[in-house]
Amino acid sequence: MLFLLLALMNYHRLSVICTLLLYTLLPLSAQASEWKEYASASSVRDIAREGKYLWLVTTTGIVKFDTQTLTGKQYTQINSGIPTILYMSSIAVDNNRVKWIGTFRGLVRYDDTDWILYNTSNTPLTSSNILEVVVSSDNSVWLSTPNEVARFSNNVWKVYA
Repeated sequence: MLFLLLALMNYHRLSVICTLLLYTLLPLSAQASEWKEYASASSVRDIAREGKYLWLVTTTGIVKFDTQTLTGKQYTQINSGIPTILYMSSIAVDNNRVKWIGTFRGLVRYDDTDWILYNTSNTPLTSSNILEVVVSSDNSVWLSTPNEVARFSNNVWKVYA
């Protein structure tokens, strides 16, 4: 009988602690969240800044995000001139506001009007799988593939194996 009485007391003590804990945590879930979702994508691969805009490369396309108005526009194959369904990996913006996007099917150039795809069929690259893109201070576009590093400057390609 004493054992049953002790068990009931411990159960009662545990239920009181759980109730107090629940009431303590409830206000946390009622607070407004500071996080907002601006793009429906499974993941963001890379981000580049262009003035007041952030360009986000996602698994479903590209998002142009206005940091002042907190609004975004998503570019996909359906609503833009993106050449093909591309897995995008990297993005860089040059001094002329041209966006350079690394994809597994090549390098995409976007100047706010035209989309151009550079790959093994129209460049000296041996792989179209672009892993990373950066723009240097002289406005040259540098990229890496699994096989090489390349530089694209003034419409001239230089590939380093």
